[in-house]
Amino acid sequence: MKTRAFFIAFAITLLPFFLFAQKMEYVDSLFSCSYETENGIINGKYVSFYPNGQKKAEGNFENNYRIGLWILWDKDGKMLTQRNYKNPFVFEQKYPEIPNNPSIKLLNQAIYEITYNDKGYIDYFEVTENVIVWSKRLWRFISKENNQTLLGDDLLFHKLHKAVMQGAITAYAASSDDFMSLAAPSDINIENKEFVGFKIKEDWFFDNERLVSEARPLGICPVVKNKGSNYTMDLYWLYYPELRDFLAKISAANKEISSSYQINSFEDVFFFRCFQSEIYKESN
Repeated sequence: MKTRAFFIAFAITLLPFFLFAQKMEYVDSLFSCSYETENGIINGKYVSFYPNGQKKAEGNFENNYRIGLWILWDKDGKMLTQRNYKNPFVFEQKYPEIPNNPSIKLLNQAIYEITYNDKGYIDYFEVTENVIVWSKRLWRFISKENNQTLLGDDLLFHKLHKAVMQGAITAYAASSDDFMSLAAPSDINIENKEFVGFKIKEDWFFDNERLVSEARPLGICPVVKNKGSNYTMDLYWLYYPELRDFLAKISAANKEISSSYQINSFEDVFFFRCFQSEIYKESN
């Protein structure tokens, strides 16, 4: 039974990895799906099917995360599970029903709630290695061109670069994303440079304790180009865990971002993943 429960949860968790191709339809030998996008972000109804035509999963996405009621069936049409997602990390199990036993109900209560700390950002759930049953490292590019609402005014880039120049945050060499070597002063010069986007290094994992998937950024790298040319270059890497406090102080309240969650800062933007991006590299 434990194996079956894990398979159900894991199958639902894998859905976003097939969707980030940002196409309206996806078909392979294992399943097919259709979904809706808004400004390049997955928003709206999602439905997938087995090769035999039987519906596999159905629900809604908001900013690349599941929201509301989701249902998963087996290839013969039997319902396997039904969940109501309160937010990306907390859901209510609707089916199979939890036995009406106080002890069992207590064990099935959410062990994590989204709360802001006194620094203004959301604390992560403390994950231990033994509950991570699957993980993948991804590198993304968030382009200014495809995220005009978010990045069009260069606000985030200029705030970060100013902090780097003042020594408020540490810049690491662009030649490696291991955050071991400091960037040289000559490498962070932006004279005659134009901001074009950010690279993001992040870890995705499935947490078998909460039965949810989660992405946590590890680093962010501004990408610029020489004015008058299309040649782009990485400026420097910033270690994301050291940035959360700083990003929480940069307001994004006027960005008109469509979300069920209150997006107050750029830290909220990354936490709730309110951006369009393209994966350019991955590893296990």
